[in-house]
Amino acid sequence: MADSTGKPEFKWNQNNMACRNTYMLLIGLKQLTEPFSQAGTKPMKQLTFWNPAATGNMRELTATGLATQLDKFYMKVLFAGYEDGYEFHKAIETMKETLCAADKTLCQLAEIIDEIYGFQMSPPNFVGVLRFDRLQHREGGFNQHHFHTGLYQHKG
Repeated sequence: MADSTGKPEFKWNQNNMACRNTYMLLIGLKQLTEPFSQAGTKPMKQLTFWNPAATGNMRELTATGLATQLDKFYMKVLFAGYEDGYEFHKAIETMKETLCAADKTLCQLAEIIDEIYGFQMSPPNFVGVLRFDRLQHREGGFNQHHFHTGLYQHKG
């Protein structure tokens, strides 16, 4: 289904690189714990960076920091590029606006990220490795996520 501009409706989908990369990174940054299938509807106010007692200015500073972490990872680890009309400052500002909107969802953040970045299926000469190890915490009985990244020169 298309929106009023004729653009197809953005859906939370593990085949979409913006959704998958955003989810994996936010899990690694301990911003959320939900399984992928449930994470798309999670509002910004339920991410761990969100402090309900923070002033608007403080929330903007925290959101800017998180947006910068996302940008660094996308650009330097995943070798994404900016789409036309975006550069570092505009990307950070755009993500910050979404992160500061209490009721915007993770799906809406991924849609913004999809507009900002062009993700490659496999970066030239390098292979980016993202891996999660789920370990059962002995005392509390909850899953703890460990996030690993690595870059390896591709020999071929």
